[in-house]
Amino acid sequence: MDDLLDVARLTSGKIELRSQSVDLHDLAAQCLEARARAGRATEHSLTLRGEAVYVHGDPTRLAQVVDNLVDNALKHTPRAGSVAIILERSGDQAVLRVRDSGIGIPAELVPHVFDLFTQAPQTLEPSRGVSGSGWRSSSDWSSCTGARSRPRAPGPERAASSR
Repeated sequence: MDDLLDVARLTSGKIELRSQSVDLHDLAAQCLEARARAGRATEHSLTLRGEAVYVHGDPTRLAQVVDNLVDNALKHTPRAGSVAIILERSGDQAVLRVRDSGIGIPAELVPHVFDLFTQAPQTLEPSRGVSGSGWRSSSDWSSCTGARSRPRAPGPERAASSR
């Protein structure tokens, strides 16, 4: 909910972005370390691969994007599953991918994952606190920093990734 309020504040001009040079690798490492210190990653394998990749952006908001993507991956990955952050360069672009071994996204849902409150049909399994706003929030923060978010999901029961 806080992320949605922050996005509303940003779009109404109430949050000022503070852009600077940011090493995405260091930022992602800090996000994973904070998650480990808080005990929020004990049931999954979290890895960070890649190299230092520098971008110009607001480190606080970029950290929110990474944290939202990792949170989303963890929510949909069974215990003992894996979530990886992969950083690389593609020409003059920085590429940050979050890949998981989770349940995947149905192909028909992929075009709508950035719509607010979009969710896959629910099963009889207990809810994992999913609001349907994680991808949207990440997309909003990404776009305000000049980045793009793209989901990649080969379908249900197959791992999803975001870029």
